[in-house]
Amino acid sequence: MNPFLKPNQVKKTLSCVLILIFAITIVYFNSLKGPFQYDDATFQPRIWVSNLEEYQKRVKIFSFNSYTPTVIYMAISARPAVLFTYALNNTIGKNSTFGFHLLNLILHALTTILLFFIVRLVFQISRSFTKNGTSFALVASFIFAVHPALTESVTYISSRSSEMVTFFYLLGVWLFLRIFQSNKIKIRDIALLTPLIILCFYLSITSKVVGVTFPVVLAMLFLFLICPDRYPVLYKTLTGRFFLIGYVVFLILCLRLALNAFLLDRGFELYGNFGYLSSQIRIIVFYYLKILLWPINLNADIGYTFKPPLEDPTFFLAILTAVVLIATAFFKGGKWSKICTAWFILSLAPTSSILPLNDLAVERRIYLPATLGISPLFAMAIHLIPKTMRYGFLVFLLASFATLTAERNKVWNDEIRLWEDALKKTPNSPRPYANLGKAYYEKDRIEDAEKYLKISIEKGYYVETTHYNLANIYMDKEQYDLAENAYKHAIGINPLYYQAHFGLGSIKNKTGKLKEAEKYYLEAIEILSTKVAEGEDYPLARINLGEVYGKMGRFEESIKQSEIAIKSTPNSFKAHYNIGTANMKLGRLEKAEESFLNCLEIKPEFENALYNLAFVYQKLRQFENSNQYFLKFLDVQEGFPKAYVSIGINYVQMNKLNQAIDSFKKALTLDPKILNARALLAKILSQKGENKEAIKQLEIVLTQNPNLNAIRIQLGLMYWKNEKQLDKAKDLLETASKFSVNPNEKIQISNWLKELNK
Repeated sequence: MNPFLKPNQVKKTLSCVLILIFAITIVYFNSLKGPFQYDDATFQPRIWVSNLEEYQKRVKIFSFNSYTPTVIYMAISARPAVLFTYALNNTIGKNSTFGFHLLNLILHALTTILLFFIVRLVFQISRSFTKNGTSFALVASFIFAVHPALTESVTYISSRSSEMVTFFYLLGVWLFLRIFQSNKIKIRDIALLTPLIILCFYLSITSKVVGVTFPVVLAMLFLFLICPDRYPVLYKTLTGRFFLIGYVVFLILCLRLALNAFLLDRGFELYGNFGYLSSQIRIIVFYYLKILLWPINLNADIGYTFKPPLEDPTFFLAILTAVVLIATAFFKGGKWSKICTAWFILSLAPTSSILPLNDLAVERRIYLPATLGISPLFAMAIHLIPKTMRYGFLVFLLASFATLTAERNKVWNDEIRLWEDALKKTPNSPRPYANLGKAYYEKDRIEDAEKYLKISIEKGYYVETTHYNLANIYMDKEQYDLAENAYKHAIGINPLYYQAHFGLGSIKNKTGKLKEAEKYYLEAIEILSTKVAEGEDYPLARINLGEVYGKMGRFEESIKQSEIAIKSTPNSFKAHYNIGTANMKLGRLEKAEESFLNCLEIKPEFENALYNLAFVYQKLRQFENSNQYFLKFLDVQEGFPKAYVSIGINYVQMNKLNQAIDSFKKALTLDPKILNARALLAKILSQKGENKEAIKQLEIVLTQNPNLNAIRIQLGLMYWKNEKQLDKAKDLLETASKFSVNPNEKIQISNWLKELNK
C-alpha cells in the first residue's frame, strides 16, 4: 500500500493526531523526571515567575513606556509570554520539574499537530498537488516529533522559548493559509483571521525575538505557494529582476535597522558582524544541516572555534555548498523545495546572520527551521524510495530517531552526565569544564569542581559565572583572599554581575569588615533593581544586610531591611530570625517571640532561633516554655553545654533543685571550664546542706580563675560559717580585701575579719 494514497479524512485525521501524541509521549516520557539544568537555575529564583500574581505586578506583556525601537526590543526580548508560562507552572506547583517538563512536552505535541495540519493544508491549497497530503503530512510531522536534534528544545526547560515562538509562528501560518483554503477568498475570513494572525505574531516575538521574520515568511508563502496557481501574472512580476533588486535593497535596510535598534550581547565585540556571519555559514552547512540529516554526536556545547573567514579554508567551501543547495532548490526544485529552503533561511536569519550572539551555535536554534524547513524534505525523500522498500525504510528511520531521542533524554536528565558527554565530544572547549565544575560543586564534589573550573579559566573561558562559581568554592573553604580575587574577576568581566557584589559583601561580613559588607550589599541591591531587572528587589542581600546591621548594633535598620525582604520572600526564615534577634536586643520580647515563632514555622530545626526563643522565654519568666525550646535546640545541636546551664537556671527559678543540679553537672561533663555552672552548682549544694561538695566546686572555680574575688569571698565565708575552719577563712578574706576595688565591699570584709579575730 502506498503511504501517500488519499485516506478517509475524518478518521485518518484523528488517527494521525493520536499516533503523533502517542509517539511523542513514548519518546519523551523519560524526560519528565529531568532536573533543572544550566540556565534554568537563573530564572527560577526570580520573583516575577514565582506565581501569576507577582507576574501580573511586574511584567507588562501588552504595554510599552514608549515606542522607540530600543524600548520595544527590550520589552519583547524579556520574553513575557514565556515568563507567563513559568509563573503558571510555579502557581500550580512551585519549582515542580515534572510540571515544567510536562508543559514543554505539551507544547511540542501541539506544535507537531500544527505542523501536520499546515502540511496537509498546503496540499489542499496548491493545485500543483494532485494527491491528498494527509499521509505526507503524517510522515513530515512524525519526523519532527521524534527527531533527536530537537531534544534540547523539548527537554531543556529554558528552551521553552524556542517551542513557544515556533508554536505561535506555526499557528499564525495556519490561520493565514486558512484564508486561501477555498478557491474564492472571503472577506469574512480576512476580517476574522487577520486580528488572530497579528496576535500570533505578537505572541511569537514576545516568546523569542526570532519571531520577527513571521511577516516575511507569510509573504514567502504567498509568493511561492499561492501566486503560481492563482495569480501567475503577479508571480511573474514579483519574481522579476526589478523586484529582486528591490528585495535586496529592502533586506539591506532591514539589516541596518536591526543593527541600530537591537541590543546585542557580547557577540559583536567577540566576532564582529562579518566574522559572525562567516561563521554562521559554516555552522549552518557543516553542523545544523548535518545533525538534521544525520543526528548523531549531539552536544550541549557544540564547541565551534571561531576563525576569521580568510584563515579557514572551509569558509569558501561552505559558501559554495550553500549557493549550490539554494540554487538547486529555487531553479530546479518544486514548490516544497522552494518553501522549505526559504523557510529554513528566514527562520535562521535572526540568530545566524549578521546579529552576533555570544554562542556561535546551539541546537535549540534549529527547532523552528526544522518544522517546514526540513521535515517535509524528509517526507519527499521517502516518497522517492521505491514502494517495495518505502515502508521498511520509514519504520527503520522513525524507530532509529525515536531511540536516539529517548537516549538523549537520559543524558539531559543528569547535569554531570550532560557535561561529561559534552567534554568527551569537545575536549578543547572550555565551557564543558566550567559547567561540569558547577555541577560537581552542586553535588558537593568540591575538589573536582575547583579542578574543572580552573581548567576552564586556563582555556580562556572569559565568563563571569565561572569566576563566581570558583569564588563560591573558596568561600566554602574559608579561603577568603582567593574568593575576593575571584569575585572581583567576575565583576571585571561584567560590572553588572550583582551576585559577585553580593559575594564580596559576604566575605566582608564573615571577616568582620561590616562597613565594607554594607557597601557591597547595597551595591548588589541597586544594580539588580535599577540596571539588571528594573523594580526587582534582592531579598537575599536585604537579609544579609539586616544581619550586618544587627552586628553593628543598628537594630532598627536591621528590622527594616529584613521586613523589605519578607515582602518579596515571605518564607525566608532568616529574615524572620533577624527581626526576632533585633527585637530581642531592643528588649521587645513579645515581638521577638512572634518573629522567632514565624521563623520556626518555616524551618522548625533552625537551632539559632530555637536557642534565642528559649532565651526570650527565660527573660519573660516563662521557664517551662524556655526549657522546652532549649531541649528542642539540644535535639538539633547535641552537646552544647551552655544550653544545659540555661536549663539549670530555669529549674532554679522553678525551685526544682535536683533537676538543676543534674543540668549543671551535665554541662560540666561536657565542658569542665564553665565556671558559672560550677558556681551555681555550689550555691544549690550549699542550700541543700552539702557544704563539702559546694566548697570543692568553689575551689575548682577559684583555681581556674583566681581573679574571681566574689568566689573567694563566698568560699571564705563557707569555711568560716559552715566548716569552722577559721584560718582558711581568714586567709581567703584577707586576700579578697587586697583585690577588692569596691569601697563598701572592703569595709564589709574588714568587719568580717575583725569578727574572726575576736
